[in-house]
Amino acid sequence: MTPVEAGSRVIVATLLHSHATTRAARDLIGREGTVVRLIPRGTSTYALVRMDDEIKGFPGQEKWPIQLADLVVISPNQASRHA
Repeated sequence: MTPVEAGSRVIVATLLHSHATTRAARDLIGREGTVVRLIPRGTSTYALVRMDDEIKGFPGQEKWPIQLADLVVISPNQASRHA
């Protein structure tokens, strides 16, 4: 399994592990985005994901904190692959 890191392209597979506020945006499931940065929170780590498309019901919100377990990497960080 490819690790989630800043610059990775991801798809939101589920919202089971993410914060309740994020889980309220059910339309995130199945959407793609790019990880902006990782955010450690206690024993969990979240990815701040800039979504490709606007999420219905949340106009203007581009970035979402999503727990790593809820994401699937579809393309790794290109910069780290060339290093």
